[in-house]
Amino acid sequence: MNSFIKKFILISVLLSSTCFLLTDFSTITKSKSLSDNVNIYSQNKFLVEHEAIIILSDDDLIFYNFPGNGTNEDPYIIENYNITTTYNKAITVSTTTLSIIIRNCYLSGHSYGIYISNVKDDTVEIMNNTCNNNLVNGINIHYTSRTVVKNNTCTKNTMGMYFIYGNRAIVSNNNCSGNSDYGLQFVHCDAGLIASNILQNNGGYGLYLAKDVDYHVVHHNRFVDNNKGGESQGYDNGEGNIWYDVLSSEGNYWSDWSGVNYYNIDGSAGKTDKYPLDEDGFSQIVTTETSTTSEVTIYFMLDSIIIILVVLRRMIRNQSLFLK
Repeated sequence: MNSFIKKFILISVLLSSTCFLLTDFSTITKSKSLSDNVNIYSQNKFLVEHEAIIILSDDDLIFYNFPGNGTNEDPYIIENYNITTTYNKAITVSTTTLSIIIRNCYLSGHSYGIYISNVKDDTVEIMNNTCNNNLVNGINIHYTSRTVVKNNTCTKNTMGMYFIYGNRAIVSNNNCSGNSDYGLQFVHCDAGLIASNILQNNGGYGLYLAKDVDYHVVHHNRFVDNNKGGESQGYDNGEGNIWYDVLSSEGNYWSDWSGVNYYNIDGSAGKTDKYPLDEDGFSQIVTTETSTTSEVTIYFMLDSIIIILVVLRRMIRNQSLFLK
């Protein structure tokens, strides 16, 4: 029996530790109205024309002499540029460790507007940019976690935004509309927040959560006329993702929701939006600060408790058979 107790305690500690590691105590203030989601910098005549920005190290970042010093308190600021180029990427940032904010820019490269890769976690914030007419993705986040992407407009790309191995991302108040494929796609990402985005008239799903995209919270997004001809505007092939706000019991707006029962999400996860919003209810929403992943952690804890109970039951059964 002592061996049984030790095994149970070990399992409990491991699950509790994992739950703690998933918890993110940072907060986000969401727009009080999605009408605030209009990017005033889409008129690039007020911006300074600039060639493609290529940053492949901290030294490159320092060389450009942007305002700031790269600390969390005083990040480097890349802002107010019109970069319309035939180069593959309008802005490239890779293998840096310093803090950066990219904001208020119009970005149209051959393939990508903004391409972030292998950057130190929690050092990049992308806000108030317009990324249009890129052959691949408007914004691409690759092997970089805890990025903040908010108030951006990504239209007329193949995909509006693409995240791969980008854990704990905060994606809020963006407009990803009129892209030929998905509005937002996530691959191999954990524990993110996707809230208050406009996802409209995309050729594929408005939001696509691929396999190994787990424990995301998706709420107060506006899904309009995506994946036309399909049965759903959202796709989920991951585990533990939640398509509504746990605290307010409010989900997302879906233009094709019948007004009755849940809204079904395509994909093997078999998820639903339990609290879909109608047009009137959605327009009256006033959102406030919310924990980035506290809602995700709640559900992870529930899953952990279930696992503990299952393992405990098996141990008791095996112990009983042994004693016989």
